[in-house]
Amino acid sequence: MRRYAEEEIVKVQKNIGTDNAVKQLREELDQLKQQNQELRSRLENLEAKSK
Repeated sequence: MRRYAEEEIVKVQKNIGTDNAVKQLREELDQLKQQNQELRSRLENLEAKSK
């Protein structure tokens, strides 16, 4: 029984690490989306000025 509990603890700890990695990737993706939108806006402004 104790061995099973130890194995389950290891599984939970691994999943927590995975959850943190996914959360970090999601935050980075959100930042990239925001930066992309800002760059698109700047490009549209430049294109409008050049016409």
